[in-house]
Amino acid sequence: YKLKGVGSVQPGKIADLLSFDGLDFMVAARGGSFGTLVEKLGLRFPDLDTVPIPLTGAYSVSGRAQGSLSSMGFDGIEAHLSGDGDTSLDLGGKIGSLWPFSGATLDFDLRSEKPGTMVSQAALARWFDPSSVSLPAPLGVAGRFEMASPQRFSVSDFSAHMGNSQLRGAIAPS
Repeated sequence: YKLKGVGSVQPGKIADLLSFDGLDFMVAARGGSFGTLVEKLGLRFPDLDTVPIPLTGAYSVSGRAQGSLSSMGFDGIEAHLSGDGDTSLDLGGKIGSLWPFSGATLDFDLRSEKPGTMVSQAALARWFDPSSVSLPAPLGVAGRFEMASPQRFSVSDFSAHMGNSQLRGAIAPS
């Protein structure tokens, strides 16, 4: 099944058609802007309604959706988001449940030789005064984000570098 201009859903199964329990199918999407994907799918994030989704460069995402309409999870997630020029964000892993968001393990890697190019200048201006944003190059952030529940999360194998400065470690609320 193809979603015009967004992606595709591969044939899968539904164990109970009346309740939509036992969903199991592959999804894939790719396009020119992640912000456009969010708009086309009509996704709403109640806690973030006042924060605009940035218009980015090209994206691709794929994974296996499993569960039910009330408790959908994703496994085998592979995502790539590119910005202008040499900036990219790669994600891989799983999300146990989207509603509520929990059971997530996501490996991430953000790289840029020219920071500030991940989102367009117009999108950046929505959040910040562009003249006040100045980041040294190159920039990189990587690690593993784990979230058992909305109250319990951690980032392990964390590494960041900005210019000649480096930071390594783990992040967890106390």
